[in-house]
Amino acid sequence: MVKLSELFAPLEDCLRESVWLYGWQVMVYYQCFQFHWDKANYPEIFPAQVARKVEAFERFIHLNGIALGVIQVLALEMPQSVNSKLI
Repeated sequence: MVKLSELFAPLEDCLRESVWLYGWQVMVYYQCFQFHWDKANYPEIFPAQVARKVEAFERFIHLNGIALGVIQVLALEMPQSVNSKLI
């Protein structure tokens, strides 16, 4: 079994950036990974399948980012409407 805590570096070893999130400036930590495979060790179709899955994953992430951006703009531009729905 693989534990997620074993896959990622400790926070102090991660890249970090200060960003504005919902009106608050917060610090986010992240890591970047590059994956490579030797085509001789895998069936010919494998790299194409991986590329398709990566593309689908990236589209999902980008659409979520756009949706969260729209929600954030709405929350910042119409706080009374948003807060009245929460109560």
